[in-house]
Amino acid sequence: RLNAQQGTGLHLSHVSVESGGRLDLADVTTLSSVYVDVNGELANARAVRVTGSGGRLQVFSGGRTSGLLSGNVRLLGALTVDTSALVRFYSRQVTLDGSVTATSSSTIIIDQTSFTSDVANVRVEQQTGGNVTIDGATLTISGAGISVGNSLQVGRQATVTVDASSASWGSGMTSANSFVNVPGTFSVSNGSTVAMYVGALRAGSVSVSGGSGTTTLTVDASKRTAMANSSLCTVAGDLVVRNSSVSTTIYAGKVAVGGSVRVETTGTLRVYAARLDVGSSPSDSLSVIGSNSGMLIDGRVSSWYLPAAASASSTDLAANISGGLTIQGTSATLTMYLASLDVGGSALIESTTATASMYAPVQGTRASFGGSLVLQSASRMILRSDASSGVGFDMSVAGNFLVATGTTINGIGGGFGNNSGPGSPSGMRYAGGGGGHGGEGGGSYDTGVGGRAYGSFTEPTMSGSGGSAAWHLSCPTQYAGGGAGGSALRLVVSGSANVSGTIDMSGAAGSIAGNCGWTSSGGGGSGGSVWIDCGGNLGGSGTISVSGGVGG
Repeated sequence: RLNAQQGTGLHLSHVSVESGGRLDLADVTTLSSVYVDVNGELANARAVRVTGSGGRLQVFSGGRTSGLLSGNVRLLGALTVDTSALVRFYSRQVTLDGSVTATSSSTIIIDQTSFTSDVANVRVEQQTGGNVTIDGATLTISGAGISVGNSLQVGRQATVTVDASSASWGSGMTSANSFVNVPGTFSVSNGSTVAMYVGALRAGSVSVSGGSGTTTLTVDASKRTAMANSSLCTVAGDLVVRNSSVSTTIYAGKVAVGGSVRVETTGTLRVYAARLDVGSSPSDSLSVIGSNSGMLIDGRVSSWYLPAAASASSTDLAANISGGLTIQGTSATLTMYLASLDVGGSALIESTTATASMYAPVQGTRASFGGSLVLQSASRMILRSDASSGVGFDMSVAGNFLVATGTTINGIGGGFGNNSGPGSPSGMRYAGGGGGHGGEGGGSYDTGVGGRAYGSFTEPTMSGSGGSAAWHLSCPTQYAGGGAGGSALRLVVSGSANVSGTIDMSGAAGSIAGNCGWTSSGGGGSGGSVWIDCGGNLGGSGTISVSGGVGG
């Protein structure tokens, strides 16, 4: 046992503590080439600094092999690592009571993958309000998570990896014992890369912003299938992603943001989750603002391992926003694969090619807006029904509904696919027939008749059917697909509705193939359906269309 307690300027170099030894440090400022090995302990250290390219502090409290031995690391004061120095802990418990700062190409490695039988205690704790700052440096944590007393700040092309997905954990890894807790601000900036493979991220607020290089934050529970349904990403305050070359990707069973979600100035946010909750009050909103900013909300089971999405109930594949929804800026986009979207306030989509895209799962999509739904300034909404069931979109608007001049709600070809649907004609020969819906589809010189009529004339809810494909007997590789049917939209508006732009649920055109010296033509898809139930007036000088697509 070495007890070093004299003087704040004490410098220890080339010290090895082995075979159950213990190193007690008090008011030591600088360490280099200090090894605590084979069941040794580093305890009660205050104000530890590891510096210089030769600076090393390594603690192997379980040995350098996989032996499960006792031992821990406890630093009562601050830990500073700078100027290419290295700190490596192989320990059952690492408790850092003060702040942690790593700068200038330095590295901190905490590896707990060998301690597999005591999952409750394998974690990194930041107590008494300590901050963690990784600035132009590297932090790697394996086998567990990290709990920070206050903030976690990652900047200047730093790299942080927290990986609890080690196979040695088996199915024992859950959101309860593999986590990142940051009660204060979690910020990633200036070309830094953060990857967290844990069961849960819990943060006070999250900010991801740009600077030099590409800035990325990835929170991924998909590596461990046992985590998937119970995995969480919880942000008590706001989640903000901003600036060019900035992206954030979250894979979790549920994502809950207590404040607002803002994607700004060409930032990108992707959320792969069965459920997204935004806000705790009407003032909390979801916004995608600025040219080329983009957000994806995707709950499909095909996106990653998420069993809850396979049998989606009313609480699965859902996004709930306490306040309003805004998509604003040239080519700003919000893309959603959801069974339900609930917006407590109004929704505004504006600016040239600002786009809200909605893709319905097999049971369709229900969307409700507590205020108005407004499309203006050459913006658009794209609707795609499920191609296998034909179930589309059921929207309710508590306020007013406006599709301004130059804007579109586009469901063209968003229904049943090629050769599918109750109104798709049978047979594939030289020319395909058109899909049927409100009436029979158009015939061709080859098949003679088109698809049959189906659905309701007074309460239409079905998508259009696909036209039949065509191919030539002498050239089987010459295949001309039929056009897809149009999507289906039911719209219930409590206030007034104005359509001065375009609502188009038409079928898509069939294709043409002619690589064998003659031409094959696919049939056009049938139009989908539009059903508007308006409590006030329905006005405007625009167009509502459910036309069939032309043949190839």
